[in-house]
Amino acid sequence: MKRFRIAFPRADRYLALSFILPAAFMLAAYYLNGGYPFGDRAFTISDMSLTYLPMFQSLRHILSGEVSPFFSWNKTLGTPNIVSFMSYDLTNPLALLLLPFKNSYTPVVLAYFIALKYGLCGLNFALFARNVVKSDRLAALIFSLCYALCGYNLTYVFNIMWLDAVAFLPLAVWGVERVYRGESPALLYLSTLVMIFLNYYAGALALIFAGMYALTRMNVPVLEKGKILIKLLCWVLLAVGALAAFLLPVFLLIRENRGAAYDALDIIHSSPLLVLFKLFPDSFDHYAANSAAPNIYCGLPALLLFFSLFFIKSVPPHVKITAFLLSFILLAGFLTNFNYVMHMFQINMGFAFRYSFTFSFLMVSGAAYAHKRLKDLRLYVPAAAAAASLAALRLVLERPEISPKLFDYLTEDKMIMYFALLALYLLGLYMYKRGVNPRLLSFCGAGLLCLELFLNALLSYNHFSWFGEGFYPRYEEYLGLAYVNEAENLKNADKGFYRMDIAYNELTGTMNEPAFVGYRGVNYFGSDFNIQLNETLSRLGMVLQSFNIIYNSGEVLDDLLSIKYTLGIDAERNLIKKENHDALSVGFMVSPDFLEKTEGEEPLLVARMPDKIAEQTRLISRLLGRDVQLYKPLTHSFSKTYKDFDKDVKINAREAMVKRAFASERYVFTPNSESVYVQAESENFEMDPRSPRNRLIRLRVNGVYLKSGIDYGKTVYNDPNMLMRVDGLTPGRAVCLEASRMDPMLTMATPRLNVYELDESVWREALSELGANQLEVTGWTADSLSGVITADRDGLMFTSIPYDKGFHATVDGRRAEIKAYDQTFICLPLPAGRHEIKFKYTPRGFYAGLCVSAGSVACAAFYFIRRGKNRPR
Repeated sequence: MKRFRIAFPRADRYLALSFILPAAFMLAAYYLNGGYPFGDRAFTISDMSLTYLPMFQSLRHILSGEVSPFFSWNKTLGTPNIVSFMSYDLTNPLALLLLPFKNSYTPVVLAYFIALKYGLCGLNFALFARNVVKSDRLAALIFSLCYALCGYNLTYVFNIMWLDAVAFLPLAVWGVERVYRGESPALLYLSTLVMIFLNYYAGALALIFAGMYALTRMNVPVLEKGKILIKLLCWVLLAVGALAAFLLPVFLLIRENRGAAYDALDIIHSSPLLVLFKLFPDSFDHYAANSAAPNIYCGLPALLLFFSLFFIKSVPPHVKITAFLLSFILLAGFLTNFNYVMHMFQINMGFAFRYSFTFSFLMVSGAAYAHKRLKDLRLYVPAAAAAASLAALRLVLERPEISPKLFDYLTEDKMIMYFALLALYLLGLYMYKRGVNPRLLSFCGAGLLCLELFLNALLSYNHFSWFGEGFYPRYEEYLGLAYVNEAENLKNADKGFYRMDIAYNELTGTMNEPAFVGYRGVNYFGSDFNIQLNETLSRLGMVLQSFNIIYNSGEVLDDLLSIKYTLGIDAERNLIKKENHDALSVGFMVSPDFLEKTEGEEPLLVARMPDKIAEQTRLISRLLGRDVQLYKPLTHSFSKTYKDFDKDVKINAREAMVKRAFASERYVFTPNSESVYVQAESENFEMDPRSPRNRLIRLRVNGVYLKSGIDYGKTVYNDPNMLMRVDGLTPGRAVCLEASRMDPMLTMATPRLNVYELDESVWREALSELGANQLEVTGWTADSLSGVITADRDGLMFTSIPYDKGFHATVDGRRAEIKAYDQTFICLPLPAGRHEIKFKYTPRGFYAGLCVSAGSVACAAFYFIRRGKNRPR
């Protein structure tokens, strides 16, 4: 019997290893750190748990037809879905791997999902090294490991959508090289197409670098280079044009009503000295967020060889010049607002230097060029580089005032580890130069590098422990919480069109429960929020966290926004369920003068720190066409106290231990109902908007802290002028309300609070009037809504459908003009009588983009077909 054997060329084996090894190292480090199922940790932390997990689960609803890829009723009352779904989160086909598994298996499946992306990073860089740098098989494998296990991939392992650009950047640069050589532009076209399709944001960062690489390439005559650059630009535009069907709507949406409220001057708080530290192992500092330096670690041999590149005479000058110029440009973010430019003129929220994977690519590719000419390297060059680096780090370690942030990460143990690794690499290089068995030394050096990269991954993942430890069991509990099951039950039993809200507290999971479970909700947490809608809802009394809707805090908004159910979990994990029988329909007739400005009156909702009680009252008055007084202030006594905590608190690594003061203001009042509304006076309460510690406020009612109380990270992260509803009071019994805030130096004022009660009789009368002519919803789909309404006079139908230029309306089958209240809610003028209404959403620019896509694909196809016919046989 013949022995069965698969023919597998040796070169292909190395390419296979370039895919397998990074994935295997990543999974091994994950499991050794207690990753599920071998422990209770998972990558379901930060953006992964808050944004990506709910979006991945929403893919089920999208594929079933419950949710449209263009629009979703499940996010912030209903908002376009095309930004998050079609061009940022879910376009990666690997996301389909999650579908066959139950939700409870999502964390472990995500680990393999991430491992596949690491493998793609390694494989594509190995192809680049083999075909562009002309590295041998072993060198291509080793440098592919350096790239795949770079600090960027380890740090942003929970932000997996950014890793696609890391994986395909080597192919894009290889495509640029092929065009320079006069070869087919197919690779550039396809890699650009894939990067932008998988994630337009990270793909654009990679393309910016590829463009700079093309510009700085110095070994081509100017005239010829100009022609090549024009050709490159044309093919990139053709690739982007092929995706215009969804890129154009995304661009229009972001340009008109999306963005961030960060100051452009504050996008970088890091010291350039941190860059030096980031070149070494175990330099994980994700939690420093905007104060972090670029994540550019990719192995000490890559570091030594990259710096040696500039001193090897046989390396072509154009390679040195290109590497130097790109290095200078990429690090210029510390000196200028280049960081702002590199992020496509957007303020990056939270994480600076998101493009730093391009520097890792530059360093590893430069090291690969140097490795090819290793025999020409003078040993004193890497030795001097290593000594200078260690000396600079030692200097900073002895003088922490130079960079306190660096001092927090750099320790004596790390310095010893750095020295030992550098010494071993330099010893191996010395023996190689002396002619000692080069093949054996190559494999020994490769093994040491693999050990270094693996240990760095192991240590980096260990830094997740304080944030992610125990998360998997909590995630399991979250998936089985009673309110999630109840939301499913209500969605299946109640077929009417309504919205559901979450009574947010520390026991809920993601702030994206509507997208996760698939019901029409209010909550939403994601970077593609609608600024105008969030601003309006905030001014009316909803609570925001990081500019995203968290929960509603008032009966008036429940009724006005068609919120029929409120679900939650109390501290004992019992279900909280409130059914609102007074919720208005999604549309109802209001005063015909609602949108007209009164002369001399300020526009609604324009104050920077509004009185939310007054804003609600003004809005209802305008809806009714007459003045009403919804809330009654409660008289209260007031006192103020200070005391110290019993134990000292360490403020940071370089300050002395101090006692943290505890400022408290006490209010005593007697309610007339079971609920009161508490609001801070904006005139007397100013806080540093950049300091979460100064936002940390707690409320106690009769000595008991509110479980869903006012605490940064729970309710008022970005909303000091909060409006808080306090329930469960006994009418006629005195209540002691205490507001407190921890402040080490007593530099910030404690909020002065006002207490109000809703005048139920006034609100009931207003509800009866607003509910007299409501829209009877007769049907809706994932991106449309229709119904019937009877207007007793010519007037205006107000809806709680967020305004978007993509919406179109018909009245009795005829196209109707849509108006907007404060660019926030759709209003529709109607004549008296009975009318059939239909709203339909189509992304603005979709059909124009579809035409551009068809034209771009046709042009590319014509070129490649013609090139194939003209190719000599």
